[in-house]
Amino acid sequence: MALSINGRFFEKDDQPFYVKAVTYGPFPPDNLPYHAIELNRIAQAGFNTIRTYEKPDSSLLDLAAEHNLIIIPTIPWDWDSLFTENPETLLSAKDELTLFLSQYGKHRALGALILANEIRPDLARFMGPVRVREILEELITHCQEQAPLLPIAYASFPTTEYLEPRNADFTAFNVYLEKQEDFAKYLRRLHNIAGDRPLLLSEFGYNTFREGYSEQSHPDLEKLQTEMLSWAYQTAQQEWAAGFTVYAWSDLWFNGGVEVQDWSFGLTRRDGSAKPALSALSPLMSKGRPPLDKPPLFTIAICTRNGGHRLKENLPFFEKIDDPHYELLVVDDGSTDDTSLIVQDFLTNCTLTGRLLHQDPSGLSAARNHAAREGRGEFIVYIDDDARPHPYWLEALRSAFARNPKAAAAGGPNLAPVPHSYQNAIVTACSGNASHILFTDTTAEHLPGCNFALKRELLLEIEGFDKRYHTAGDDVDVCWRLLDAGYQLAFHPAACIFHDRRGTIRQFLRQQRGYGQAEALLYQKHPARFGPDGIRWEGFIYSGAPLSADHDSVIYHGPMGEAPYQMLQLTHMPVRPLARNYRSKLNEFVVRGVNWLARQQRRETRKEHGGPAGSWQAPEPNHQEPDKETRLDFPLNENNTRKRLLAQLQEQGWTVAHDDSQADLQRGPIQLLTAETVHAKENVTLHLKIIHPPVEIEPVKEELTAIAQKDT
Repeated sequence: MALSINGRFFEKDDQPFYVKAVTYGPFPPDNLPYHAIELNRIAQAGFNTIRTYEKPDSSLLDLAAEHNLIIIPTIPWDWDSLFTENPETLLSAKDELTLFLSQYGKHRALGALILANEIRPDLARFMGPVRVREILEELITHCQEQAPLLPIAYASFPTTEYLEPRNADFTAFNVYLEKQEDFAKYLRRLHNIAGDRPLLLSEFGYNTFREGYSEQSHPDLEKLQTEMLSWAYQTAQQEWAAGFTVYAWSDLWFNGGVEVQDWSFGLTRRDGSAKPALSALSPLMSKGRPPLDKPPLFTIAICTRNGGHRLKENLPFFEKIDDPHYELLVVDDGSTDDTSLIVQDFLTNCTLTGRLLHQDPSGLSAARNHAAREGRGEFIVYIDDDARPHPYWLEALRSAFARNPKAAAAGGPNLAPVPHSYQNAIVTACSGNASHILFTDTTAEHLPGCNFALKRELLLEIEGFDKRYHTAGDDVDVCWRLLDAGYQLAFHPAACIFHDRRGTIRQFLRQQRGYGQAEALLYQKHPARFGPDGIRWEGFIYSGAPLSADHDSVIYHGPMGEAPYQMLQLTHMPVRPLARNYRSKLNEFVVRGVNWLARQQRRETRKEHGGPAGSWQAPEPNHQEPDKETRLDFPLNENNTRKRLLAQLQEQGWTVAHDDSQADLQRGPIQLLTAETVHAKENVTLHLKIIHPPVEIEPVKEELTAIAQKDT
């Protein structure tokens, strides 16, 4: 049975499922392992998943099922080519994926699918990052149509983190870092690249090969492998990844048509014997995250008015929280419906410690202050009546406070439930829903009040929430006051809740008008934090969409695209993709229209209530004629490579382009971009793209041709 997704985590058979995977193969054809024995060893070691780079056949899938293992395969196709230029390559890829999914898409051992692995950075740059991402998304959509219940992803790596597809079901990243601190820090970044999706570490390993050593796997390096895999596995758990994959099971490896000898990443040696890392990992995989010592009491506060129908649906989810150290308070702000009866009935029949508090109709801020005064916990955690917690919610909030002593507050993502109607799907994909705003991967400028934990005594010290905010804006005010007092706001990607979006477009636009009114009140109290067009955020707004390249994104490629970690810097937040069943060009157009209307509603209401509201201005027209592209292709041999060409051109006066340029070299107004495609071991093609204004470039073409064809 395929994996399912619950927020930032995987489930299997409706139970939490942490992916404990190891890569398996490809193996030399004349030295294949006995799969029944090896899969039994894998299962006995504590793994629950194997990742393959070949299409598994029915016998391997059946064996995996017998050993309670799932398989996450990558189906080979020619992604190490200029596939955006070749429709036949994409048709062939779709045919391969369709054939596999039609045969095995419902097999009980098939857990998920990774449709490609590590597209090379020179190829991604040459084809264009946005175009490559769009092709990956096209293939993902194709697979989702073939197997609607199977999670689909692309396995990226830090050199091309900007390729993350926006419609994938989870985020898969291959990461090789040899320092634990660097590894933990990069995982925190990856969580924000993933958006609202689970983060799977799809490869991590260490090579125990040493040149000249007769056994090919050196004992000193095997010891280092043991240490690294141990801390990497534990760090992935502590940083709340949804799974961890060891690269690889065996030193036997077949790549490019040959058995690779200068390579020893396996947990087992070429003769099948186990390395020390295997026995070290087994006990770790039987353990979960260590609990905190003497966890403090949390008070969960739900403030509601006439929310009985929402509470009836959402209150049962609080019994599923995987943390017993909390009390539940429901503050009824003068409801006239059956809220009190529903809450009292729930508290009478559940096992939770909870209370129902009443007050005359006074607004959201007053209700939140009432909960803070009456709460018994060291921390008070606010959640809306139209939201429900993930079971790990409180545990992740505790983790956020534990790793940041300067934090006065903490929060996490507000995930959108599966849309229940067409209009709800449109609203869910729109900007303007409650979002966190981050300074760094773990510190925030703003945490929405629907998922907001605070040190209770500190909240009371600053006199709580400002009662002038009746429906919105009170959380922003508290965040700013805490920041001004020198505290920090902690963000944790696993502290997630499921927060309903408005059911109709009309309700959404009314919500945006309410936000505009709240911003006008905030302006009266915090004018220095506003500009002519509204709030001047210093951090970056995260809507839950995955982060990947747009046409105006800035990507740090490093000199000639060789940086090992090519970071993405966005100028704006990518739009959240529409839910699967609602994706179409027409619906994307509707989302853009509703977004425009929402911004107008917010701006006009803010201005109406005394806040700033800048007027929209059309961008200045660009009268400059666009650059042209001229393409050259040359066969290469071992004496004539891309690296050699770039070095010779620098001797001829070409200079290395800026680190955030998509070009490798430049000379005057002319830029040069290069890539290689490998068709076989001795069959390589060099591709050149000359980017230039409308000027004569024949001399440049002759120069490049002469250098590229030298010694060919």
